[in-house]
Amino acid sequence: MPIIGTKYRLFIFVVESNPDCVARLMQGLEVPEQSLIKAFSSGESFIDFFPKSKIPKRKLILIFLGYTFSDEANQNMMNGIEILETVKMLNPAVHVVMLTHNGEQEYGGHAKSMGANSCIMKDESMVIRANSLIRLLLSEKKLGNRRRQLKVAAVSWLVALVCFLLSVGVCCFS
Repeated sequence: MPIIGTKYRLFIFVVESNPDCVARLMQGLEVPEQSLIKAFSSGESFIDFFPKSKIPKRKLILIFLGYTFSDEANQNMMNGIEILETVKMLNPAVHVVMLTHNGEQEYGGHAKSMGANSCIMKDESMVIRANSLIRLLLSEKKLGNRRRQLKVAAVSWLVALVCFLLSVGVCCFS
């Protein structure tokens, strides 16, 4: 599979078995133009895709992850915690938001201890919270980039200053 990260700066993956929840998120997310949004109905299909996608580590990756998955025969599949563990093992910088029902709230603390950034209830305000989180992550990424640029500029300025002082010193003592 080719590297899909070359033209995108934000990757959003929705890993959720409930098609209504997926549809609400996919239609309601407000993201910049250079974003890729992709949905997966099972953790297995996402775990199969994720390492092959070869997304550069410096890109912003956000995963909205459900907790409970089952197939057509109503058999349990990988749960959200197992998917979270695998994703964090593949790329610890990935941001993961757990999507929970009322009965799944007790897993929130455990998910956060495993590396999830936050938990969002699958209710009427889910899309609003998701969009707020996306804006926050984009702001943090932009701030980090500005800090890096400032450090590079400061080092460049210091190198230029040292070179100038050395050249002035060489001219004066020649």
